[in-house]
Amino acid sequence: MIPAAVVSSGRVTHLIYSKAMTMPSVLKISLGVLVLVAVLTVLLLALKPEATDFPDTPDCGPQGIARSLDAALANPSGTCSLLITDQPDLAQLPPSLGQLEQLTQLAVRNASLTALPPELGQLTNLRMLDLRGNHLTSLPPELGNLTELHTLILSNNNIANVPDAVAGLQKLVAFELDGNPLELNEQQRIQSWFSGFSVWFGAAPEDIPAPAE
Repeated sequence: MIPAAVVSSGRVTHLIYSKAMTMPSVLKISLGVLVLVAVLTVLLLALKPEATDFPDTPDCGPQGIARSLDAALANPSGTCSLLITDQPDLAQLPPSLGQLEQLTQLAVRNASLTALPPELGQLTNLRMLDLRGNHLTSLPPELGNLTELHTLILSNNNIANVPDAVAGLQKLVAFELDGNPLELNEQQRIQSWFSGFSVWFGAAPEDIPAPAE
């Protein structure tokens, strides 16, 4: 307990002990709280999947995921997911990408891509394509060949218009185009292709006026 002085006539006459919590008790509780927070943080990080991981798919185990073009091209028939991230020196994808016909998921995030090879259209099993954070200014019409695609992420590029071929991707359930210089009329045109979901332009669907009649 913490001693408290009692003053009488300007002098300390005696000491009493208050019922306040002792300093060692306070320190013990504080350390206990810190330990608990640390343990919970470790558990949450252990349970949380890596931000770079693909969604789980039944047909693609860990052995089917490549994290470089060289690794994927060395095993084209056994690679079903290719993830490349944070490679600012990567400015283009090779035509040999078209050899990866078993790919169901392809992500090239935060690189420096300025264009996509037409051979991308050969990846007809692709269900997820994530090209966020590049420098793309246009999309090849061959993108329309990816008829199994259900997720298309093109956020944070320099795309001003989307080819009509994308309208044929009727299995899409998610299409993200935020962070691109798309005029309002282009946004309206793209949204008109898909009635089952709202394309994400970085604004809520109700904030995008409907095309004029």
